[in-house]
Amino acid sequence: MNIFELIRKNGMGEYGGVSRQEIDVYQRELYKEGVANIPLDYARFLMEINGIQTDMVALFGLKRQGSFVRDIMEENSIAGSKSKNDLFLGDNFKEYLVYEWNKKSYTVINKTDATDKKYFAFLVFNTVFISTS
Repeated sequence: MNIFELIRKNGMGEYGGVSRQEIDVYQRELYKEGVANIPLDYARFLMEINGIQTDMVALFGLKRQGSFVRDIMEENSIAGSKSKNDLFLGDNFKEYLVYEWNKKSYTVINKTDATDKKYFAFLVFNTVFISTS
């Protein structure tokens, strides 16, 4: 069993993924909103599994009708991270997963250490959201 089958079997990911055409349209919307593009390897992941949502972790996807995954564009807007350099792609209770285009790499940002202004709004939103839900 590969990782995609395991995710689907346990009901953590959205089945079927998204098409290349959906990603292309979404990339244009991200560009219009001033948000960084989705990295190619993450786009490939989304074509297999359109994000993951569990009680403990989320990998963001493309919001569609009836979708249960958290939307990449919405999460980046909430974060105040309308940036061509950084793209929030997931989180858990302690950390954020961010793709940094200027370094061409993924990084994990600890929420308690997120003192940089661009991450502060995201931290505050998630603290409020988690504590009131």
